[in-house]
Amino acid sequence: MKDFSIDTIKSICTRLTVHGGQQRNPIGIPFIDQRLDEYQAKWNGAHAYYNVLHAICAELKPNVVLEVGGWTGTSAACMAAGNPQGTVLTIDHHSDPGDEINKARMLEAVAEYPNIMYFQGCSTEKVTKEKPGTKCVYEDVVKFLDGRGIDIFFCDGWHFSQMAQADFDTYFPHLARPGL
Repeated sequence: MKDFSIDTIKSICTRLTVHGGQQRNPIGIPFIDQRLDEYQAKWNGAHAYYNVLHAICAELKPNVVLEVGGWTGTSAACMAAGNPQGTVLTIDHHSDPGDEINKARMLEAVAEYPNIMYFQGCSTEKVTKEKPGTKCVYEDVVKFLDGRGIDIFFCDGWHFSQMAQADFDTYFPHLARPGL
C-alpha cells in the first residue's frame, strides 16, 4: 500500500465534493452506480462513504482490505473496483430471516469482482455467541492472510460499541503498519 497521512485522506475526501459539500456522483462503474441509485431512491440519500471507499483504494492501492459487515457487497465492490490488484476480504453472517436477499446481492458482487473473497460467518467468537448456529470465520481469515497484514480495516458490522470493539480487538493485531 502506498504511504499516506491523515492529510492524504482529507485530500481524497475534498476531491470528492463539489461546491456546497455535495458528493460527486456517480462513480462511473455501472454495477456500483446502479446500486447507489437504488440506495438513493430507497433511503433518500447517496451515502458518500461508498465514493470515499472507492477513492481511497484507488489512490492507496491496498494489498488487503478487510471489511466486517459486508451486507450486500456494495462496499466491497467499491473497494475492489478501486484497486483490482488488491484483495477485499468481506465477512457477513447472512443468517437472519430475510437475509437471503442480502447474501444473493453479496454473491453478485463476488461474481462481478474476482478480487472479493467472501467469508460467510461471524467475525469473532463474541459475535458468534450472538448468532447461534453460525460459524466464526476468524481462523479462515487468518489462514487466508498467511502472514500478510491488513492494509485497510473497515469495521462496519453490528454498529454498536461492544461488537465493534470485539472486531477491532480481534483484527487490529493483523493490521499492517502503517494501516488504515
